[in-house]
Amino acid sequence: MGNIINDDINKFIIENINLDLSEDLMELEEYALENHIPIIDKQVQNFISMIFKLNRPKNILEFGTAIGFSSIFMCEQLKGNVKITTVERDGDRIILAKDNFKKFNYEDNIRLIEGDCFENFEYLDCDYDFIFIDSSKSHYEKLLNNCIQNLNKNGIIMFDNVLYKGMVASDSLIVKRKKTIINNMRKFLKNVVNNKLFSTWLLPIGDGVMILRRNEENEKG
Repeated sequence: MGNIINDDINKFIIENINLDLSEDLMELEEYALENHIPIIDKQVQNFISMIFKLNRPKNILEFGTAIGFSSIFMCEQLKGNVKITTVERDGDRIILAKDNFKKFNYEDNIRLIEGDCFENFEYLDCDYDFIFIDSSKSHYEKLLNNCIQNLNKNGIIMFDNVLYKGMVASDSLIVKRKKTIINNMRKFLKNVVNNKLFSTWLLPIGDGVMILRRNEENEKG
């Protein structure tokens, strides 16, 4: 956590966030952090919670299940009044995610699709209120182009980690082996921000998030 903003500021924000997570979910969060499993950080959790207070989605699509933390978090925030479809290709994480969904009694709320996201669009419904994308960073634009048709008229798409430890904003921070990812992310952000079909908000929360909604009037034009 604290990939972008000052560590002291990050610590202060985290200490003043009260999301009222269940004890079991806090234990799962601790397990993920101890085992270096990527999950949404506190700032992103707080932001999602705010979105859900303003617009309570009934049907959610997620790319990047990992061990199921974010899906369970969203279920808890919505008091179980939601259906979530989540996609993951890592076999070991799929096993852990299934065990966690069962442990939290969310098997009826969460449908896990196993495999590469681009090979499973045929299994997706076409009425998602909220789409959360936290998977392969190099393919964010391709994911957007494929899933925008699955978004409800007033739905929201949220992309996580779009500033990628600050590397997207500054060449001086780029790690050489991450250069392709960074170039793809920069291209994606530029294309989306300049696309009049979308209203976008890029925020320095966690490792950077982007919120996107369709401009229906421009689509009709």
